[in-house]
Amino acid sequence: MCDEVARGHTLGEAFVESRGAKLSNIVIAVVAIALFLFGILCFGLAFQVDEAWRFLTFLGGILACTAALFIPMTFIGRSNRSW
Repeated sequence: MCDEVARGHTLGEAFVESRGAKLSNIVIAVVAIALFLFGILCFGLAFQVDEAWRFLTFLGGILACTAALFIPMTFIGRSNRSW
């Protein structure tokens, strides 16, 4: 927040900008967790569907879990930034 003030923003503007960034991080994290749980569900469901759909269901689980790990790393970024 001090960096925002140093760039010419007022303290109130810096607070609103940092709060908005935290809210978007929370939304991204919730979406990533939902995707991960959906992928785990697809893994279990793959052995209960017809033979023709097993591969696609399992592949959907792999893709969902991959996206669940990729999205936070891409959009949130590094976690060792200063608060």
